[in-house]
Amino acid sequence: MLEGDINLNDLAGSINSLKFVGNNVALSIAPNSSVFGSIFNGMIDIQKLFNLNVDTNVRLLTNPNVASISMNSGVTPYNILRVGVNDATSRVNNILTLFMILEAILLLIILIVVMNIVVEEQAQVILTLRSLGYTKREIN
Repeated sequence: MLEGDINLNDLAGSINSLKFVGNNVALSIAPNSSVFGSIFNGMIDIQKLFNLNVDTNVRLLTNPNVASISMNSGVTPYNILRVGVNDATSRVNNILTLFMILEAILLLIILIVVMNIVVEEQAQVILTLRSLGYTKREIN
């Protein structure tokens, strides 16, 4: 999860070179604070509602440098996997395709019903025109 070179002669430089690798997002949250409460504290008052310890100074770090994290914060890495995102988008794609197919079927049924209603209402006129010698093409 960490990438970088360790040089015992230059330990400070080694720490600065260490980075989280991969598709990572890290939340910098104070120790003993609720992760959920700290993230959603701006939307609802989690601290009063659930009586949780909440960090109001949450930082979001992408591929963070180890040295940039303060000593008073704990970093919780949350891996963002491309496989998970691709799986979610393919599921949404499948659901949307299903909705499009169902919508097309429903539209076809409505169209057939409306056409039958129009033909039934105009059946007497159509039959009169046919008896007068008009062809199907001329009636349309």
